[in-house]
Amino acid sequence: MPTTHNRHRRRSSVALTAIFLLTLVAVSPVSADSTAQTPPFSQDWHDTTLLSVTDDWSSVSGIVGYLGRDITTLTGVDPQTLLADSKVANDVDVIVNIPPDVNIQNGGVGEFELVDAVVALQPDGTADAPYLLLNLRTTGFTNVAVSYLLRDIDYSMDDAVQAVALQYRVGSSGAWTNLPAGFVADATTGPLLADQVTSVNVVLPFGANDQALVQVRIITANAVSRDEWVGVDNIAVTASAIDQPPAVQSTSPVDSSTGVARDANLSVTFDEPVDVSGGWFDISCATSHGHSAVVSGGPLTFDIDPDTDFGYDESCTFTVRAQGVTDQDTADPPNLMAADRVATFQTVAAPPVIDEPPAVQSTSPGDGAVDVARDASLSVTFSEPVDVNPGWFDITCATSHGHTAAVSG
Repeated sequence: MPTTHNRHRRRSSVALTAIFLLTLVAVSPVSADSTAQTPPFSQDWHDTTLLSVTDDWSSVSGIVGYLGRDITTLTGVDPQTLLADSKVANDVDVIVNIPPDVNIQNGGVGEFELVDAVVALQPDGTADAPYLLLNLRTTGFTNVAVSYLLRDIDYSMDDAVQAVALQYRVGSSGAWTNLPAGFVADATTGPLLADQVTSVNVVLPFGANDQALVQVRIITANAVSRDEWVGVDNIAVTASAIDQPPAVQSTSPVDSSTGVARDANLSVTFDEPVDVSGGWFDISCATSHGHSAVVSGGPLTFDIDPDTDFGYDESCTFTVRAQGVTDQDTADPPNLMAADRVATFQTVAAPPVIDEPPAVQSTSPGDGAVDVARDASLSVTFSEPVDVNPGWFDITCATSHGHTAAVSG
């Protein structure tokens, strides 16, 4: 809401006698930096080099001044009711380098190089409804607040009822929406007075939250009597960041990993502190199936140690379940994750099998045996299953010589 107080300024007698009329003999090229500014954003006018060329706003990020030609052709119109754009092209305007103690008769937007420099608005026959336009980017923000000071800087004999309104819109076209909380019915005093300062601070409506472009304008209009210069100073835009749901920032293994060790631990890192509960994760593999695990860490990074190792060369799915994860902040909603997070991985392949030749593991009788029965059967055990071919064994004795045999097994 606007609040008004008076402050005294030193005034030179020259202010009453040095009256200048600026006559534009040619259309100046216009330039502006309309880049939308992200809160927090502020602008005062202490740096007088920002505006040094007529109608050139290119050094002032996000703010542009306009004449507001033919928004209205009447006098005494409440600026709150003026919701259209200028009807004339190339309407950008600023009269630069206006020295102290000068009463400028032209209207429009002026840059006054006072001890406390300021940009000001004054309507006239050309500048029917001059205004300052702010371009804002509110993506990710809520509670967008616009504040500024309206300063009466006109020491002349003029004593108009100089109303100033605040308006906004989403996007760069269409009708403006008036904000009654920002209306100042008369921002000036007079005659021969310039001591009024009115503070305006307004939170924009909900529709201005989380937008790629919001435009705000501070506008005045032709008064019934001679208009007065109104400074617009200490512009500030603040906002609160919109709370985002918690989200998984990273997992280990990362999604689509390969060659993961069979005894690997898993981990998950969130983008903000969280609490986890219940079956907030699941580990499922193609051959070793489900895995329970011991969880440690938190509230940002949680380590997960599966109770059993994974199998060789198997596909596994690691799922973080949204319903089991809540953020720890108090700005709710949102509180839960927006969706499950899934990461898949492939475990390491089994080591290659080295094929050794078959070997005799044991014989009966064993090598060097004595007192073997004359009718004993012989046996041989191999290290692995084998096939045998004819003549695969031989039995030779000292006196009974060679023996044939029946083979079984």
